[in-house]
Amino acid sequence: MSKNKNINTNKDKNINTSINTKNNSNILICLILSFCAAILIYAFSLGINGNDFWWHVKAGEWIINHKSIPTKDIFSWYASSNNFYWFSHEWLSEVILYFFYSLGGTIGIFVMSLFLAIIILLFFFNASKEYFNKNLILSSIYSLLFTCLVYVYCYGRPQIFTYILLNIEILILYKYKENKNRNIIWFLPLISLVWANIHGGSSNLSYILPIILMVSMCLNFSFGKIEFKREKKENIIKLLCATIISMVTICLNPHGPKLLLYPFTNMGDKLMLKLITEWAAPDAKDIAQLIFFFIPVISVTILFIATDKKIDGYDFLNYGFFAYLFFRSTRFIIFFMIVSAYFAFKYLIDSKKKPSYEGKKEEKLLFGLLFGICAFLGLFGIINIRTTYNSKQGLIKTVVSKEFIDLVKKDKPKRLFNDYNFGETLIFEDIPVFIDSRADVYTGEVLKDYVSLRFLSNNNEKYDNETFVDDIINKYDFDAFLIEKRSSLLPYLSSHPEKYEIIKSSDKEVYIKVKE
Repeated sequence: MSKNKNINTNKDKNINTSINTKNNSNILICLILSFCAAILIYAFSLGINGNDFWWHVKAGEWIINHKSIPTKDIFSWYASSNNFYWFSHEWLSEVILYFFYSLGGTIGIFVMSLFLAIIILLFFFNASKEYFNKNLILSSIYSLLFTCLVYVYCYGRPQIFTYILLNIEILILYKYKENKNRNIIWFLPLISLVWANIHGGSSNLSYILPIILMVSMCLNFSFGKIEFKREKKENIIKLLCATIISMVTICLNPHGPKLLLYPFTNMGDKLMLKLITEWAAPDAKDIAQLIFFFIPVISVTILFIATDKKIDGYDFLNYGFFAYLFFRSTRFIIFFMIVSAYFAFKYLIDSKKKPSYEGKKEEKLLFGLLFGICAFLGLFGIINIRTTYNSKQGLIKTVVSKEFIDLVKKDKPKRLFNDYNFGETLIFEDIPVFIDSRADVYTGEVLKDYVSLRFLSNNNEKYDNETFVDDIINKYDFDAFLIEKRSSLLPYLSSHPEKYEIIKSSDKEVYIKVKE
C-alpha cells in the first residue's frame, strides 16, 4: 500500500513538474514576443516609410468624393490627357487608408500600421509556438529577423493587408491539411474576394496556394527525406471546388477577369523590374540584404538538410515556391518568412541545453525583470512617437521637401517632368505628374522614354542614340524638371544653360525650368 502511494506521489510530482515546465515555456515565448513587440514599437517611433502612401491616400479621397472607382488615369497630366487605362487594383485599401487619414491624419495611419504590424507578429508566434522551445536561441534569432522585416515592410500601403490575408490563407490551408477543420476551406472564396479588391496585384496567391496544397495531396511518394502522402479523394475534390470558386470571386472587381493575368504581366515587364527597386532580385553583396534577406532563406534550407525528420511534401513545396519568389524579387522575403513560420520550426534541431526553471523565487524575479525591460522599451517607444511627430520629418517620411513643393506650386508648370520616386508626394499635393509609382499605367512608350531619360540610356529603337534625349524632351514638350540630385539627367541639363535654368537645388532635389 505504501509502495503504491509512493508511486502515485512520484507520478503527481512528474505531472506537476511537466505542467510547470510547460507553463514556464509559454511564459518564455510570451517574453520573447513582448521583446519583439517592444522593439517594433521603438522602431516605429523613429518614423515609418512614406513610399507610395501619399498617392494611395489621395486615390482613396478621390474614390470617396466621386463615389466611383477610377479605371482611367486621374493624376498624370500626360496619361490623363491621353486617357490611359489605370488598373486600380488596390481601391479598397486606398479607401481604408483615406478613412484612417481623415480620422487622425498621419497619426491615424501610423497607429493603424503599428496595430497591423503587431497582429502580423502575433500570427508569426502563434504559428511557431508549438515548436518554438525546441531550440530557443535559433527561434529567437529568427523571430528578431522577422521583427526587423515587419518594420521595413509594414507601413501605410496596400501590401500590409496582403500580409494579413496571407497569414489567414496559409493558416486555413494547414488546418485543412492537418484535418483540424475540413469546413474551414469554404472561407477561401471570401478571402479571394477581399484580396482581389484590397490588393489585386498579389491576389493570385489566393488560388495558387490552394493549388500547391492540392498537388501535395495528390502525390504519394518519397524522395530522400521528402515525403508526399496522398489524401482521400473527397478531400481533394472539396479543395478543388473551393479553389475554382476562389478564382471566380477574384473576377468580382472593377476590372473583371483581367485581374487573373494582371500580376503575371507586371512581373514579366523588364523595364518595371529595372525601375522599381523592391522588385529587383536580391543582391548578396549588400550586407543588409545578406543579413535580413538571405540568412532566413539559408537558415530554413539548412534545417531541411540537417533534420532527421521526414520533410512533409507540402512544407517542401511552400518552401520552394516562396524561395523562388524571393530570388525573383526582394519584396517577397517577408512572404517567405510569414509562410515559413507555419512549417520551418517543425524541423528545428533540439537544443542540447534546455532552459532551466529551478527555483521559484529566482524564476519569478528573472521573468519579472525581463518583462520590465520590455515594458520600459515599449514605453520609451510610445513616448518617442510624440518627439518624432513634432520633428521636421514627422511620423511618415516624405520624399520631396516642403520648400520644393511650395516652389512647384507657385511656379505652376503645365508639363512637369518628375522623377518616379517624387510622384507620390506630388500627387498628394495636387500637382499633376508625368510619372509615378503606378508604373503599369505607363507601360509602353512612356515608361521607355522615362527610363531613357532617367538613366540616359536609349530604350527605344525609334530614337537615334545621338539625339534621343532631345527627341524625348521635345516629344513631351516639358516646361520644367523636378529630379533627384543623383539623376543621370542632371549633368545633361546642366551642360545646356542656354536651354535650361537651375532654379533651386538641394542635397536631394533639383528644380529646373525650360527657358522660353
